[in-house]
Amino acid sequence: VFAQEAADEEALIERLRANLDKFEAKYGMSSLEFYTRFRSGELGDAMDFMEWASLYDMHEGAVERLSQLTSSH
Repeated sequence: VFAQEAADEEALIERLRANLDKFEAKYGMSSLEFYTRFRSGELGDAMDFMEWASLYDMHEGAVERLSQLTSSH
């Protein structure tokens, strides 16, 4: 069960990473830099930024879940 959950999280992370890469290329900054600036109110609330922030949140959550799954077994 844990192996399948970990594989599912890895697949999700890969898909999210591909989407994050597109935004990083389009706007010329890392997702971490973007997210920090977005959260501080520097970048406004354009739809692209809302989507990018959401993808980043999902990516970070998936990375955390994968870390918990792999560290506890």
